[in-house]
Amino acid sequence: GVGLAQNISLTTLSLTINNCSDLSGDWARDLGVGLAQNISLTTLSLTINHCSVLTGDWGHGLGDGLAKNISLTTLSLTINNYTDLSDDWVWYLGLGLGRSKSLTVVNVTVTTCIKVSEAWLCGLCDSLAESVTISVLNFTFIDHSGTSEVLEHDFMKHIADCKSLPSLNLTVSLYGEAAVS
Repeated sequence: GVGLAQNISLTTLSLTINNCSDLSGDWARDLGVGLAQNISLTTLSLTINHCSVLTGDWGHGLGDGLAKNISLTTLSLTINNYTDLSDDWVWYLGLGLGRSKSLTVVNVTVTTCIKVSEAWLCGLCDSLAESVTISVLNFTFIDHSGTSEVLEHDFMKHIADCKSLPSLNLTVSLYGEAAVS
């Protein structure tokens, strides 16, 4: 976190985490501290591949950093091959996104997720609805089982309250769904 905070020339940061069994701990808090103090970063891309457990305060730490950063305009979050999207990390991350004063573009891609709860998407969308700067929101959901009800009832209801969203791109490819309304 300290190195990122002190760097004044870095404009793009891409962080990819592969094949982790447990992504808890302080790593995202440290990243959040660095983000909060960095004044040059405009684009952050975070990709998490093949992770079975995403728990703990990592969403809180990262969200707090996003809320305090004054230069970041674009965030891309990609989660691939994940087992369980039912923890509070997305709610905390969304809180930070909603409080950000500089983010204008948010890309969220979730691919091959087995367990999806209503809470993670509701929390993210409720927080994004509070944003006054995000003007482009891209959501992509690919290959999920049990996602159609969450998307149908929760996503559209919550995203309708967005204050600053002239552009919404939603891509849904639901393999494993018997019927999608």
